[in-house]
Amino acid sequence: MKAKIIGGLALILLSLFLFVLDFSRIGAIILQLFAILNILSPFLSGKKIAGYVHDFQIARREGRRTSPMVLVYLWLFVWLVFLMLYIISTIMLSYAIKYIIASARADYMGIFYSLFMLIGTYLFFLGRHANSGMVTRWGRMVEITENLGKSHIERVKRRIPRF
Repeated sequence: MKAKIIGGLALILLSLFLFVLDFSRIGAIILQLFAILNILSPFLSGKKIAGYVHDFQIARREGRRTSPMVLVYLWLFVWLVFLMLYIISTIMLSYAIKYIIASARADYMGIFYSLFMLIGTYLFFLGRHANSGMVTRWGRMVEITENLGKSHIERVKRRIPRF
């Protein structure tokens, strides 16, 4: 658990360092905005995915047969959309072919820090949520529906003695 938090923090700091290096070389404001979105999107996506995976593990341990994988895939898709927007914008909005050729190798840095940020936040929040209850809205709804079903069954058992 603590190893996940430390590993996640190390990857987050590495991605922030690569982001600062990438941000300092960008001259256009639009590209800087895309770079900011490229660092925020994996952070938020990693946090959400870690929450859904944590709640899924608790639900599975308690015997519930439900899965949030569609929501996990949605957040991965959102992260990939921002990553693709960033890469396409750095290529399309460059000023000259010389700049494209000179910066083609440096554009891979955006892929690396975005990937490091996603994995780092996932590990950090997975370690942070390790000893807590349900943390997402989906998880809380699973608990609520489970409790509703149990209370309804208890009421039926009290009304019918041989149930």
